[in-house]
Amino acid sequence: MDLWQYLHNTAKPIVLYGTGSGADRALDRLNADGTPVAGVFASDGFAKGRSFRGFRVETYENVKNRLSDFTVLMCFGSARPEVLENAARIEAEREFLIADVPVAGDTVFDEAFYNAHIERLRQTRERLSDEESKTAFDALIRFKLTGQPRYLRASERPNLPSGVLSAPSGGVILDLGAYTGDSATGFLAAYPGLGRIIAVEPEPRNYKKLCALAENEPRLQPVRALAGAAEGEAFVSVGRRGRGSAAAANGIPTPVVTVDSLLSGARADLIKLDVEGEEMNALQGAARTVGTYKPKLIVSCYHRSEDLFALPELVFSLRRDYRMYFRRKRCIPAWECEFVFC
Repeated sequence: MDLWQYLHNTAKPIVLYGTGSGADRALDRLNADGTPVAGVFASDGFAKGRSFRGFRVETYENVKNRLSDFTVLMCFGSARPEVLENAARIEAEREFLIADVPVAGDTVFDEAFYNAHIERLRQTRERLSDEESKTAFDALIRFKLTGQPRYLRASERPNLPSGVLSAPSGGVILDLGAYTGDSATGFLAAYPGLGRIIAVEPEPRNYKKLCALAENEPRLQPVRALAGAAEGEAFVSVGRRGRGSAAAANGIPTPVVTVDSLLSGARADLIKLDVEGEEMNALQGAARTVGTYKPKLIVSCYHRSEDLFALPELVFSLRRDYRMYFRRKRCIPAWECEFVFC
């Protein structure tokens, strides 16, 4: 029985925690299943005078006063310590489950999805190069199926074996989905001998901040574009505070570039891909570079349900001699997870 079947069968009232896109997706699924929802609450500072999908947004205390017992379904993502602490407090008081709905695409990782792709998931697990990766991967699958926080915590494995992501002096890194330069700054600090970082970011405000950072760091080369499978143009939506900007049906016209075109046949030593669900396209656009030079790859795998098997399959179709690791930083839900190929 998966999370959605459990919620459909429970006798307890179900109350959603959160009012963003994750709550929209969770409510759509619950409605499609004919599962009733008894209310919606948000953190105290976000509840007053608001409504969401026909529900008055309450505080947690209001819900406790109204209902004697209920199940909380958390429907948004965060890595902020105060949010994680608040979630832990609620978990200590009530049945607390977490909706892991996809950031991109419409396919929910439920029991039907798992059964349809169990062999491909098994092959991904077999390709993992250490027990830490396999343990984290197993816990992640259990979490996605059940929504249980204990499995989400068990999937946390932030650290890689020493030396896995070493970079040579004068090396080249491509940072796809560079945001405002946080990962690029981390790379420069970790690898002081780097030759250059090509930082690709589609969102104009983030790109402007990248350019400001590059004024004092000549090794940083900002590119305002979306990383894709072929050169062209696409529309990019603008996420809140510049996060979550992704290819969309409409939005800001944005150039699409490929890794292969950016490098023009030159070598890359490491490529980081965190491109809001466009990881498959970005890898396809790096096929020549990956096949020729075998750069190390850090590939986010949480945007689409298929990422957990489709992305490794593509990488291994380009180079069969990679070692693969799976790691995940602390976050609710199962975001901030990635495959590392070296």
